Amino acid sequence: MPPIAYETERTRIGLGGSLAHHELCPADLERLDHRVGFVEDRLGVRRHEPVTVYLLDAEGWGPPQCPDAMGCYFAAEDLAFTSYWFAVEHEMVHAVTRDIRFPSGFWREGTAEVLTGMLTRRDPGVVLRPRSLDADELGNYATAAHFCRFLIETRGWDKFARAIRGESLENVYGETAEALTDEYEREAPYSYPPLEPCAHPSLATLDGDAWADNLTLSCDDPAATGMNWSPRPEVRRIVDLEAGTYAFRFRGGVAYSLLGCHTDIVVEQPVAPSNGDLPNEVDYALYDGTEFGPNGLQVLELTQGRYRISAIGSFFAAFDADLSIRKVDWALDQDPPPARDPE
Repeated sequence: MPPIAYETERTRIGLGGSLAHHELCPADLERLDHRVGFVEDRLGVRRHEPVTVYLLDAEGWGPPQCPDAMGCYFAAEDLAFTSYWFAVEHEMVHAVTRDIRFPSGFWREGTAEVLTGMLTRRDPGVVLRPRSLDADELGNYATAAHFCRFLIETRGWDKFARAIRGESLENVYGETAEALTDEYEREAPYSYPPLEPCAHPSLATLDGDAWADNLTLSCDDPAATGMNWSPRPEVRRIVDLEAGTYAFRFRGGVAYSLLGCHTDIVVEQPVAPSNGDLPNEVDYALYDGTEFGPNGLQVLELTQGRYRISAIGSFFAAFDADLSIRKVDWALDQDPPPARDPE
């Protein structure tokens, strides 16, 4: 087993193989500790030992300990394994909830997916039936997660915490499994947003139609993350835009990416891209944004909404980068305003 690379009050992270080169930022460690506390608060559980997760190179779908899955948690050893950063928090939820006796795999995996804080979406190819709630083996976790989120959104966390401990649905909700699944099929929206959508600092505003900032692309930034597909640090900001045409200019760094944030319930499955020239988180699973190269200008037609900007740094050293956005009412051969007003 590789050595523990990062240790906090609530988590221990071991990195092996090619993942040993990844650097976690302070914000990443805060995020993982926050996830442990978030699960405890929502479900009324308490874990006293740090959660231990190992990230190892995949052999098949996942690490050698579970090659047929993207990750796994072994309760007897109290160890979690995965090959993917996006799966770390899912396995952490299993570790925090190890003492809960879930009535089935449906409830166990649905709970883990919901409590990662990610969006949940309806699977159009699945019709939920009462017997589905008793399944221990799942083809995918989408429907289990979405049904759990539906119950939370419509009936609250307290009742959900009782249901996942095996109390009868009729006793908890005053309704049968058939009634609940029928209501879900009739009324559940296509997608719920993440529990804490796009929780990043806002880009500095120059005026009503312009935003800019100077960024240092390293883990020193309070919104930096190293939990990516590659070990390059990303510094993230958000900006709220009205519908219109916008010019984005990025100077410095390696690249940057843009993505529409999923902030509201989506009733019907949208046609991608949802935000004009850019997709939204709801459009694609595990989509990390449209990437653009450095030192360039992009002019994009966008819908009203919140957008996430990820400035991508280097493997080797911190970079300074200037990022600016302006609603287009100027000639395209003219520079946008400076990233910071001159002194």
